[in-house]
Amino acid sequence: MPFDQQPLEAWATIVACGEAFVSTGLPRWSARADMAWRWFHGDNDRSLALANAATGRCCDGLTPRGVNTTVGAESVLAFHLAYHAMDDLFWQAGIKEKAGLIDADLQTRPVAAAHTQ
Repeated sequence: MPFDQQPLEAWATIVACGEAFVSTGLPRWSARADMAWRWFHGDNDRSLALANAATGRCCDGLTPRGVNTTVGAESVLAFHLAYHAMDDLFWQAGIKEKAGLIDADLQTRPVAAAHTQ
């Protein structure tokens, strides 16, 4: 994937895969959505987590030099909306990727991000 990578792109991928899954019923779309979800948690080109479910925060992107540590509203919303898309489209329905169960830790609901000064 070319750089820079942003949370909005991972969220959009999850939503697109969800629509493809609903339309086709093919399990590969669940696996691809799971791959996009894992991007937030460090399964990406730099093996660095951008999101933290415990704080609800998400960094603004991944660059060739690492994580852009700015935490903007668009990124936080993308992370939370990605979680809800995964939950609504796959987890509540009990759909798991072909390779095995999705890690329970990655299904932790992000808390509402607190504003810090």
